[in-house]
Amino acid sequence: MGTVVTGNVRNIAEFGAFVEIEDGFDGLVHVGDVSWTGRVKNPHEVFRKGEPVTAKVLKIDPENRRVSLGIKQVNDIWGDWFKTHKVGQLVKGKVSRIATFGAFVELGENIEALCHNTEIEDKRRRDEGASMHRTSTGPLKSAGPLEPGKEYDFKIIKISPETRRIGLSYRAAVKQVERREIEQYKSTTKSSSTATIGDAIQSKLSAR
Repeated sequence: MGTVVTGNVRNIAEFGAFVEIEDGFDGLVHVGDVSWTGRVKNPHEVFRKGEPVTAKVLKIDPENRRVSLGIKQVNDIWGDWFKTHKVGQLVKGKVSRIATFGAFVELGENIEALCHNTEIEDKRRRDEGASMHRTSTGPLKSAGPLEPGKEYDFKIIKISPETRRIGLSYRAAVKQVERREIEQYKSTTKSSSTATIGDAIQSKLSAR
């Protein structure tokens, strides 16, 4: 398990394709293990008999002599992302589209997360904007302050590697950034005040 192999497609079924890993030895690539983003409905549109396929060994069943293969697991961009990110971290993301329940955010190539309406604005502001959304007959152009195509700071509030789901919070990120800026301001003000007092003392000593 975990080995990356290359073989030719020997047969195509409704549920996937059989790949000849070695002479007379096949592995099955199920349609659900072809792509992270696109759903494969017809394997004949993806596979061609005799073409080479590179896949990762997902499961080995010695008793039934079966091997499960996965193409999408070879370049697991989601797995790499989960390894380098954690809950509570601030990330930058571009809003890709707006839905009635929130905003979808691109965090990387083919990596999309959701920022639910409850994590965009407080309840009062959401209620004020809800009537505006209801009267609109066209597609939603924004979700509160978030607009498609624009980049914002978000805070990671949920990570689910098994289901490939990421939950984000815009309002939590705004609050964290504000707190950080306030602390920086206090620190700068404190150091400048100290410098001013020191300069004054030095000035008096020089005058003596």
